[in-house]
Amino acid sequence: MDPDPDTGMLRPWNCEGSLRVLKLTFGGIPRLDSREDSYAGQGRDIQGLVYERLARLINLETLWLGGRDHHSDDPQCLEMSLESGLDNLSGLKRLRELSVTGLPTRIGVIEVQWMAVHWPRLRVIRGLGGNEEEDEAAQWLRENRFEICLPGDDTMDS
Repeated sequence: MDPDPDTGMLRPWNCEGSLRVLKLTFGGIPRLDSREDSYAGQGRDIQGLVYERLARLINLETLWLGGRDHHSDDPQCLEMSLESGLDNLSGLKRLRELSVTGLPTRIGVIEVQWMAVHWPRLRVIRGLGGNEEEDEAAQWLRENRFEICLPGDDTMDS
């Protein structure tokens, strides 16, 4: 995450104000329910740094977050839940497309409702579904937010 060794704060990136598209792949972040932490709260600390970095990219229009096999049981990745710090990204008002393909997220109905309010330009969410929580979130979007497309969702293709 590129913290400054003297202050512990994230170093600014030159592109923070101009970056419009970010596509990245990562893994190995202990989730909040994981026992893989080196110390208590390590996963929360790392996820907090990821959210802090992403929150600085205020002009993002496309955010693709990749990870390991979406249907694996590997719990080590960014949860994208309000509990894990998703609400830190409320400033991404220009976001139009989110991809969580390959991430074992914890996006539920509350998270997609939050996204619909805080990301008013959001029109596409890729990779949502694959567990009960995400399936319920996708169903809520289909019933309540017709303007948000879920590519790969058979019900959206008809």
